[in-house]
Amino acid sequence: MRPMMRFLALVTLSMLAAAAQADVVTIGASRDNTIFAVNNTASDGAGVGMYVGTDNSGAAGDHRGLLGFDVAGNVPAGAVIQSAELTLTLGEVAGSTRTGTGGDTTPRTISLFRLSADWGEGTAGFGTTQIAKTGVGFMAGEGDATWTARAYSATTPTLWSAPGGDGDYVPTASGSQSVGNPGNVTTPFTWSSTAAMVSDVQSWLDDPAHNFGWILINSDNQFIRAYRAFYTREFGNPQFRPALEISYVLVPEPATFMLLLLGACGLRVAAWGRKRSAMQSG
Repeated sequence: MRPMMRFLALVTLSMLAAAAQADVVTIGASRDNTIFAVNNTASDGAGVGMYVGTDNSGAAGDHRGLLGFDVAGNVPAGAVIQSAELTLTLGEVAGSTRTGTGGDTTPRTISLFRLSADWGEGTAGFGTTQIAKTGVGFMAGEGDATWTARAYSATTPTLWSAPGGDGDYVPTASGSQSVGNPGNVTTPFTWSSTAAMVSDVQSWLDDPAHNFGWILINSDNQFIRAYRAFYTREFGNPQFRPALEISYVLVPEPATFMLLLLGACGLRVAAWGRKRSAMQSG
């Protein structure tokens, strides 16, 4: 039986390797927004800029970005996520001119935290085409996220657990990136894949109903003019929009795999039987 057991082990490993389908997909954001500490009714759900960090008011003028991706709509069910890499394109630096020159030169660490509560992207900022001069946000539309509300309403808003989304995200960062001032307002920055980012994306694939995306927080949110602004999914040039690159492996369902394995074993047994008969007849 030992040769047969070795054969089955080799067949199992080789079939798993052959049957697993590796692939890479890059998907755009399904929603994004900015919430503004300085104004509880400001939002930017339909604007072209997502702000992260402080303006000239310091901590009182903090901004946080909200970002979500439809993973289940773009990755096959049952897939195993291997890596997840986020790319955002810089559109403005605190204190810079409209052409992107000057401004804050200190690199700022911007981190991703997995949200545990839903939030809205409404019509605030609709019709804007440039990031410049949108850092104060716009009057929130129905359902837009704001600093105090996950979904704004003039009558019955749905509130965050605490202002700024505090209490509604995992406190440990899933990924971080240092964003400096390259002097070019179309510079891409990539949050390299981490185990936590892979775990986040896997959970969004397996449980789409609890896919609330990430909140982006600037670690230097106590300083004056530390923000960075990135192009959103509404920006006119698709090249500069948020992108999530996902590498995954699709393994066949157990029932399908067992059928393939049984077929291989049947062929092996038949061959062994023929060999034995030949030896006996000889």
